[in-house]
Amino acid sequence: MWSSILPLVEYEHFRSQNLNDICARWAAWTRAADPAPASPSNVQHPTPNIQHPTNHPVLDAARHSPTFDVGCSTLDVGCSTLDVGCSAAAVPPPRPIIIDGTSGQLLEQSISGRNNDEFATARVPHCDIFGGTFYPKSWGRDLGDRPWELLAYYSMSRAAAHAAQKPYYVNELQTHTQSVLTPGSEMPPATLSLYIWAAIAAGAEAMQLWRWRPFLRGYQASGRGLTRLDGTPGPRAVAVAALTQTLRENETTITTSRPVPADVKILVNYRARVIYDAYLKGAPSHQPDSIRGWHRAFTALGLAVENASLEHLTAADLATPVLVLPATIAVTDEQASWLSNYVRNGGTLISEARLAILDDNGLVRSEGSPGHTLSETFGIIERDVGPAGEFTWGGHRLPAPFMTQQLELRQNASTKTLAREAATGWPMVVENHYGRGRTLYFASIQGIAWREQLCPHAQNYFANLFPADHPRLLRDKPETLLIRWHENPTTGDTLAYLMNFDTSEATISPPGSDNLIHIPAQSTCLHQTKNGKARAPKSGVFSANPPGDAQRRQSPTLATTD
Repeated sequence: MWSSILPLVEYEHFRSQNLNDICARWAAWTRAADPAPASPSNVQHPTPNIQHPTNHPVLDAARHSPTFDVGCSTLDVGCSTLDVGCSAAAVPPPRPIIIDGTSGQLLEQSISGRNNDEFATARVPHCDIFGGTFYPKSWGRDLGDRPWELLAYYSMSRAAAHAAQKPYYVNELQTHTQSVLTPGSEMPPATLSLYIWAAIAAGAEAMQLWRWRPFLRGYQASGRGLTRLDGTPGPRAVAVAALTQTLRENETTITTSRPVPADVKILVNYRARVIYDAYLKGAPSHQPDSIRGWHRAFTALGLAVENASLEHLTAADLATPVLVLPATIAVTDEQASWLSNYVRNGGTLISEARLAILDDNGLVRSEGSPGHTLSETFGIIERDVGPAGEFTWGGHRLPAPFMTQQLELRQNASTKTLAREAATGWPMVVENHYGRGRTLYFASIQGIAWREQLCPHAQNYFANLFPADHPRLLRDKPETLLIRWHENPTTGDTLAYLMNFDTSEATISPPGSDNLIHIPAQSTCLHQTKNGKARAPKSGVFSANPPGDAQRRQSPTLATTD
């Protein structure tokens, strides 16, 4: 047993499952104690026969406290003392049960600290709403510098909620400093506004801004958000007030539109991640860097990029044009068959080194990576491994991070070697056509490289995976300009959230339009297309700028057509 990874894998799985069990028991207790349960997701759950004490301090406190709901249409920020256009009204029972996951944990270098499989947690019985907590400018990180990673974080929890057919709430969003000594967590008003817009654009149906008034004691002393230390409204309150006004003026357009189906999904796998980390023996994991890198590559093209779980595949996943498997070393036979069928029926599947070298119990496939089924699908089989290296693709010299595979092309496969390792000549990038679909295989953990720097030739290849007239494809979009696409399912009208995180103006011409949209620095523009026709701006751009110019420049706008 000393050499087995299963004790560690099963221990981490137990910790995650234990958290889910606690959530399930709490949700069942609360539901049973509520005489008239309500479920926003319209899912009826059986009420267990559980006996509870008459008084429960936490439940009683929750019943008598205000519900601070930050809905997309009203952005009530949970602050009755601030004049920011919000109200905090007590909502009596029945109450929906909200479960908050440790958001985006699969994007962290270690999952042990807050072990949680969000896709499983979102499926907990009696959970009506699944949400996430986000502190994007804390603990040494500033996702405003890499805004595509901000969307990846939001999207992880949203994908878990969506797959479980639950509404998605941002239960906590950082608004300013955390405590007395947390340099780097300061939140300028413009940045806070962009983070809020990005959450809405990612699909959040409600959010709570944390925290609107200061902590006066404890380890978070002086941590605050929308107010000054004396509790009076501050510059972030002004910014949120302007944002709230924009939401209200465009309430119908915003609330009737939902995120479009994904063009690309990055497939994550909780158990495979635990196995991956077990083999690193405590070293920082490379897999989250690969996930981030693939998000960056496709987000840079303006496409709708989401996450999905390899352990909970759905019909919507099967309909997604492109799926990516970042550093996925453990795959079950059932998952391999599903992926092969996906390609056979017209999908595009991208993967990286050592795909499916193991099953989900850590047992090596003796035939080598990627196993019998996926070997036929990708047209390759591993013959040996090598260290990190370099290769040239389309005239661009690229790193082959972490490790490399020495691949042999299968006979009778429709394979094409697109790039070779510089020193050995082994295939590094292999394309294969299988059934009505195709695959692309990198013999390295290439997403790590994309996280650091994108390759123009690779980006052109990825863009060519989609039709030239694709309604969301933008080859020349600035990276710091994020785009999220929503659609009204009844009218077919499209709403694009254009969020400029740069400190200078960004310009863009939407697909199918000759109009050039100017988005000021650190601002958001809502651009609507009606009946397939892009429209000229109706009322300007929502610009979230620092205090002084805030009242004048934070004006609501919607680019639209009649």
